[in-house]
Amino acid sequence: MHPALQVGRIAVIFFGAMALAPTAAAAEPVDPELIPEARKLLEYLESVQRKKILTGISGCLDSQPRAVLHTTGREPTISGDDVSGFHRKWDETYRKVLQGTIDKAKHWWHVKGGIVTLHYHWMKPGNPEGSAWVSGGRGTGKLDIAKAITPGTEEHRAVMEDLKVTADYLKQLADARVPVLWRPLHEIDGSWFWWTDAETPENTAALWRLMFDYFVHERELHNLIWVYNAAHVTHGWKRSDGTLDEEIAHRKRFYPGANYVDIASIDTYANPKLGWGAAWEDARRPAYEMMQRVAPSKMLVIAEDSALLNPDIAQKDGSAWLYCLAWWTGGKSNPVQWMRETFNHEHMLTLDELPLLVEGNVMPNARITEPADGAELRSAVAGLRPTHGAGPQVSRNAGDLTVEGAAGSETHAKRETGTGLLLSGFAADRNTNLQKVTIHALPAAWRNWFLRGDADVIAAFPDSTSLGEVRPAPDGRWTFTWQNAPAGIYNVVALARDTDGLVACSNVVRVMVGLKNLARGSKATASSTSPHGDPPEAAVDGDPNTMWWSDKDQPDPQWLCVDLGDERSVGGASATWWKAYPKDYAVETSVDGDTWQEVAKAENRRNYHGDMDVFRFEPVRARYVRLNCRNPAVTWQAYTVFEFGVYEAIPKFD
Repeated sequence: MHPALQVGRIAVIFFGAMALAPTAAAAEPVDPELIPEARKLLEYLESVQRKKILTGISGCLDSQPRAVLHTTGREPTISGDDVSGFHRKWDETYRKVLQGTIDKAKHWWHVKGGIVTLHYHWMKPGNPEGSAWVSGGRGTGKLDIAKAITPGTEEHRAVMEDLKVTADYLKQLADARVPVLWRPLHEIDGSWFWWTDAETPENTAALWRLMFDYFVHERELHNLIWVYNAAHVTHGWKRSDGTLDEEIAHRKRFYPGANYVDIASIDTYANPKLGWGAAWEDARRPAYEMMQRVAPSKMLVIAEDSALLNPDIAQKDGSAWLYCLAWWTGGKSNPVQWMRETFNHEHMLTLDELPLLVEGNVMPNARITEPADGAELRSAVAGLRPTHGAGPQVSRNAGDLTVEGAAGSETHAKRETGTGLLLSGFAADRNTNLQKVTIHALPAAWRNWFLRGDADVIAAFPDSTSLGEVRPAPDGRWTFTWQNAPAGIYNVVALARDTDGLVACSNVVRVMVGLKNLARGSKATASSTSPHGDPPEAAVDGDPNTMWWSDKDQPDPQWLCVDLGDERSVGGASATWWKAYPKDYAVETSVDGDTWQEVAKAENRRNYHGDMDVFRFEPVRARYVRLNCRNPAVTWQAYTVFEFGVYEAIPKFD
């Protein structure tokens, strides 16, 4: 278990909705004509506050929730995206990107049954090449906000032109009855975006009111729940007395007023000066108290952070955040182990626990809880009952059987009667119309499933891969025994189908049956390591969600090497890459670490998703095995390895 967490989660998922339904009417929304769907959402949010914290992920409405699912087994209640097209403003590509966001928002609400939040990296009005940023590599300078809010000026005309087209796209969501947690002018007091008037913050507040009046009263976008957003730090002003009171007074000048804000939020990236550090260290209590003073009586949320906050501390110190959104999955700032802990914590609500807020049928929810992703199941003969918790990598003997779990997990193997491997998981349907759950195993190289859409995952597991059907218990739990599993490399998934024909995939668990990865837990070294990524050990920790990053500023060739400890017979290797992979690389072996021989190679590699390569070759004696990499496939990073495998032999896939 992550040292910052002391409370685990024992989840009980029912086929019906959770009992956390709205019990009292929410405060009157700032848009008196708010559509019923949005009012229902507001009422639910108010009913949850001070009881639970809703989980969320930002960055992208489809890829990031998928990454959460395949990493943690859970899906967030809230998913966020951007209504900026991030290309030359209003050209074909910009509009294509923006339309894609709108379509994904509809899917997340109507099909997945989740909550949508949208922010707006509003590219500088009047400049087709403009960006939201003022300075730096992407910066295109400030905008005179006083002129922008004054009718008759060129700046005001440019602002209204942008708002008109943006409203055209948002109207699609209004017409589709999709409520949106709308977070414009985000990080409003930070000063790195053009909409921050640090000298006269009242101008920025007036810009908010201008947008509100245009969207609500003129364009009749009555699906928007207005979320005010402060930055984790304010720039562009000087303290005179150094007090927190003065900073709060400055921040309050940006606030447009209680009649224009439904929910108040702050981005809480680590800010030791104001009293909070890494997400797992605290619950941002100083930020909560500050926002209580900036936006009195409003529900308070964390709109962005590197990771979900510490739920145990939140319960102890009374930080009653309504929801918390991590900006992105993985990396040093949002470690895989912390994601698993928080998304599976009893105080944190996930998608399967969300009541039905939308009319109609939504997808079921499914997950595999055991075995762990990356598990090495060395025996396919005796039944194993692995139980997944958190902690350092552990291998435990159970008679003559051993199960090795992923790093960051502890796996216990219990000998049972029968001949098979025991899988376990959950399945739920908030419409109470779950029809069946089937278990599938694909004998193939591991894939980065988090980079693939649900439809692509489901298509990869046709009926021919089915191992059988399970019938979940009333609490949603299920178990399945995989009989006589042949030795090999597998991708395993649970597919849940409802009576209306909707099919949902679980997290895909990648396992090895009857194979021993000689590199797992071995000493690993590399030619370089990125300051932003994990060290070489991450590539041999047994967890295919952690990875070694090379330093992109170092020249080719770059290499990753494992020391097996003793000279061994080696006849196979595997490498699981992210998008940053080498177009050309070799598998090389050595008995002394000085003289190397090439035993396999990949040339002109092309695979957008990264995925695993599997090599089989004539056995050789070796103590050291390395990947020698050249010619990076992308320009923004050199090489990233999720998992490096070395084997005596690898069976061929059927």
